[in-house]
Amino acid sequence: MGDGGSVKRSMRVDELAARWDVHPATVYRMIRRKELPAFKAGANLRIPMPAVEAREKVSQQ
Repeated sequence: MGDGGSVKRSMRVDELAARWDVHPATVYRMIRRKELPAFKAGANLRIPMPAVEAREKVSQQ
């Protein structure tokens, strides 16, 4: 069994919504539109941290 490394380097939708100060529906919409990658981890959708950081870097410019 894996060590859960990808889960540790990712965020749940609610965590990302809080970090970005947006509604969780906004994050789900971005996933649906393929603006953010996501994967299932149990019952949760998770967004990889490299994608979160890349999006934040682009938004700062």
